[in-house]
Amino acid sequence: MGTSAKIFEAQTASFRSILPPHYTWDFVEGEHECPPADNVDQIFAAPYLCYYNLPSIDNVREAHESLREIVHEEGPFDAVMGFSQGAALAASFLLHHQIEHPYIPPPFRLAIFVCASLPFSISPNHGLDVTDYYAATGDTTAADLDYLKSFTKYDGLQSDFTGTAELGKDETAFGPRIFRFHPHLDEIRIEIPTVHVYGRQDHYYAQSKYLVELCESIDDRVFTYEHPFGHLVPKSKEATTGIAKVVEDGFTRADFFS
Repeated sequence: MGTSAKIFEAQTASFRSILPPHYTWDFVEGEHECPPADNVDQIFAAPYLCYYNLPSIDNVREAHESLREIVHEEGPFDAVMGFSQGAALAASFLLHHQIEHPYIPPPFRLAIFVCASLPFSISPNHGLDVTDYYAATGDTTAADLDYLKSFTKYDGLQSDFTGTAELGKDETAFGPRIFRFHPHLDEIRIEIPTVHVYGRQDHYYAQSKYLVELCESIDDRVFTYEHPFGHLVPKSKEATTGIAKVVEDGFTRADFFS
């Protein structure tokens, strides 16, 4: 959020440059303008874009439709890769595919999540209703389920929407409803191989690790690389080599898994 496809292309150039040359990459632009991410405007020029400004059910569903259209018109693709909000969107897209079409092969064979936040849901039947938490704090980085629940009036799996029927189907008295997947609440898992890259100083560090738990770990399908930095793609030689290795391991596993 607050970057662009061009920026993401530049941020990932170092580790992509040492991957096999026959790998090709298409970078998908967000459709909504937003403020730049931290320090991005000091390095990269506008525009600064995102896939949704508010992660409401309707807005995330719209982002799903945009991604589905790209896959249909420009695919097929072997893998999907996202950073921060883009990673959350990719994870949400895959989780809902698993929910809605469990017997249809996923649209990707591998997912690469970089500095991911937890994915948002497009259904009140999945995820925790974090609308009240957002309204109270404006914070998007909390990850502890019990803490989030302490703000929550509605549980995504045991919902009682009495009194909100006169509002829109995706709204509460606080505005649009926001539901977020959590591995300690939702049983659904991403079943394709996944790669996770995250930093110990990232404010989304806990959420990135919880996303690992939202992915099926049997048959060695999950690959992780943890670095000592923050919410960024590190450029050190050690990190570049490490990220490239887990990405290549992920592709190798995806080939075997498929």
